[in-house]
Amino acid sequence: APKTIKLTANASKTVYARIPYQINTPGRTATQFRSNNTDVARVSADGLLTLIKEGSAKITVGTEEGDSLTLREDAKAVNETAEVSKYANFSWDNSAVTAEVTATTNVYNKYYKNITVGACDVDAEIEKFNEELHASGLDEIMAAKQEQLNAFLGK
Repeated sequence: APKTIKLTANASKTVYARIPYQINTPGRTATQFRSNNTDVARVSADGLLTLIKEGSAKITVGTEEGDSLTLREDAKAVNETAEVSKYANFSWDNSAVTAEVTATTNVYNKYYKNITVGACDVDAEIEKFNEELHASGLDEIMAAKQEQLNAFLGK
């Protein structure tokens, strides 16, 4: 369903949109924002929505080629034709390795922020991160999960 944004005169709001992969493909131009009533509301190329006067305007997102966002319809079509994964109903029981899960979670929390934002020597931190993950029980977790998955698949 479309989202309604209420603004007072001369107010602005940035509009964000999730762009489906099909629109961001090579050979297509950048995302375009459009207003169907520029007397009421205008939207800049980077998505800044500005109300000009009271009224109603529909803001759409697409490309210069005329493609528009049909994410919901595209997702529905994919879901209707998708092959169900053989892992779809698998649910892992981690009760046999709760201490290891806690320990590896603590290691993850220690490193992930600095690594993801590059606030460190990333290569060196990843090496330490991996060493600590394995030392804290990652191999036991993977083995337990693999054993359950194999049983689920009948192997």
